[in-house]
Amino acid sequence: MRRGLTAVSAPPVKEAMDEVYHWPKKLRVIREHLKMTQEELADIIGVSQADISYWESGVFLPFDKTIWELVSIWFKNEGLSLPES
Repeated sequence: MRRGLTAVSAPPVKEAMDEVYHWPKKLRVIREHLKMTQEELADIIGVSQADISYWESGVFLPFDKTIWELVSIWFKNEGLSLPES
């Protein structure tokens, strides 16, 4: 290692890949818990029903902003407030 640099441990690749791999199932479970169709959820967050379908099938992943919107919907449904950023 070069002088003056410290080693930074990155999250294990397997754990990161597991999160990506399980995202579609988690999204579907949350949507079904909210008792929403893909179309209803899409209307709320301002995307197409096809986008929701792609995310749930693992074809694409949503942008960070969209994930935050999904978390907001989940929290509101559960009667929770989001932490201040």
